[in-house]
Amino acid sequence: MNVEIIHPPLKISIDLLNKNNIASIVDLPCITLYWFYIIYVISLMFILYITSVTSTYVGGT
Repeated sequence: MNVEIIHPPLKISIDLLNKNNIASIVDLPCITLYWFYIIYVISLMFILYITSVTSTYVGGT
């Protein structure tokens, strides 16, 4: 079974089931960066949305 193409959280659970703890510990920072990137993109879109709404209310473009 090829584990590499599976989503990272599932990959960690499979590695833990295989008692391959070193690989799961190595994968943890990747997942942290992955979720940090998602939160960063969502917050960036939210900030852009707020600025566009406020500029419309103030009387921008």
